[in-house]
Amino acid sequence: MNPLDLPGPDFLGLYAVLAAAAVVAGFVLRRVAEGSGVHSAAVSSALAPYEVAYLRGGFGAVAEATLATLIRRGAITADEEKNQLVLASPAGTVTSTNWLEHESLASLGREASASASAMRDRVAAAAFRLAGPLERRGLAFSAEQRRSLGWTSSLPLVAVLALGLAKILVGVSRGRPVSILVFFCIATTIGVFAMLSLAPIPTVAGRHALRRARAENEALRETASRRTANLSPDDVAMAVGLFGLDAVADPSIHALRRQLKPPPSNQGGTSSCGSSSSCGSSGGSSCGSGCGGGGGCGGCGS
Repeated sequence: MNPLDLPGPDFLGLYAVLAAAAVVAGFVLRRVAEGSGVHSAAVSSALAPYEVAYLRGGFGAVAEATLATLIRRGAITADEEKNQLVLASPAGTVTSTNWLEHESLASLGREASASASAMRDRVAAAAFRLAGPLERRGLAFSAEQRRSLGWTSSLPLVAVLALGLAKILVGVSRGRPVSILVFFCIATTIGVFAMLSLAPIPTVAGRHALRRARAENEALRETASRRTANLSPDDVAMAVGLFGLDAVADPSIHALRRQLKPPPSNQGGTSSCGSSSSCGSSGGSSCGSGCGGGGGCGGCGS
């Protein structure tokens, strides 16, 4: 039987099953495609801290690790009053041979300060040179390969979406309601874009190298979470690169994290009817007219 001729409820049930199956099929296809280019020799290659950061979280993770390391070196400080990163030592006076750290300091230049998010963007833009060597070693997918993986994994869902759109056209031509199916198709479209964006950076060999680096640095993770005085700048680079900013229990690193990821503002914590007498034991009549019984204070649900 032609699925386009199914009654509405039956078609919606079929569509939901096909969409779920398409998601599973997409991940299977991506795994197969990822494994087709394993570079076994690269698994034994050592990874530098910023290479680890790129494999874990892309250029954004590299930027976070770089800024945390520069703070540890005393080159910049996280000024929480100004909510900015401030230059403490010029690039030429920093004891480091890493080109990315020097370029990051040079980007502060004449300004001598910048917001943490602006600095992260600058460092991420400068870090593009890290990708090429990792791609040649078979540890990272190129941008073109990631796009290809994204399309490969999303193809089953695209096919289901095409079926849904065809059914919408049939329903409209027959004067049938299609609003629920339109909602399903919108959700499917969001799923397609999600599949496109979920293409990984590390290859299978890259993930093996990351797992090995994490296993080799478990002691560093323990030290970073408790005894930060013992950490060198290179230790901070590796700890943040492997485990993220939260892994380093250092107040200056926490200040950087708060600037990069500020906590959500607590707005609306108290309602306009929170403690006023109009919402007290009298039944809240002045707040209840919207929903017939306390809607302004407690919602319309119960």
